Amino acid sequence: SIPNKWTSRADQPTLDIVVSLYGEPLDQTERMFKELRALSSFRDLEVNFHVYTKDLSADIALLREKLATPHVTILHNVGREGGTYMAHIVRQYDDLARHTMFVQADMHDYEAARARIVDYFRPNTGVLPLGITESCDCIKCVDSWDESREFPRIEELYVGLNGKFCPGRLALSYLGQIIVSATRIRSRTHDTYAYLKQILEAGPSHFIHDDPRQDEFKDDESNPYFGHTIERSYMVLWGC
Repeated sequence: SIPNKWTSRADQPTLDIVVSLYGEPLDQTERMFKELRALSSFRDLEVNFHVYTKDLSADIALLREKLATPHVTILHNVGREGGTYMAHIVRQYDDLARHTMFVQADMHDYEAARARIVDYFRPNTGVLPLGITESCDCIKCVDSWDESREFPRIEELYVGLNGKFCPGRLALSYLGQIIVSATRIRSRTHDTYAYLKQILEAGPSHFIHDDPRQDEFKDDESNPYFGHTIERSYMVLWGC
């Protein structure tokens, strides 16, 4: 028989919680970790926290001790949280947990996110957004509450990922917090994530920084405008 290329942690009840950290209070983050571990939906899982900090002066030993995880990594402060998530996938692609939860250390609307996990997370979950969900017209994707905020790269992402024209509407996710299965992550190639990471972390001379944007959005290496496109596009990336 042909061996399964990915017989490993993804075949066990495992969950990796990937946390993008910068300067959030450690006591707050420690409390969040304890509360997440205690969720009824996670009690039967082997839960591991992977902390990525973009504070180059961070005390790794202190973070490991306070947050009770050996998995603490310093990254350069580029690419927003999307760059952090892509970095984790690129590193762990062949050793993913059955599910991965991507969040920032200061989760948005934390109580509502926890409630969504308890109400909707199951062993067969493919993708579960933990923030706001909306939809947009694929050809002209705008935020529903402000039509001046347009994200034309979302259409390009859909076409590039799927090799076909856009449907009428696309599901969007907001706030950069989501749970996804290893199966859904691996529905895209390792090279896809490496490319998205490269674009998110691109220097100031890269063409991605020439994209038109609205005045309220900044654009630099640590906070690229394209990062807002990725934040909205996880449902597209993972086939929803």
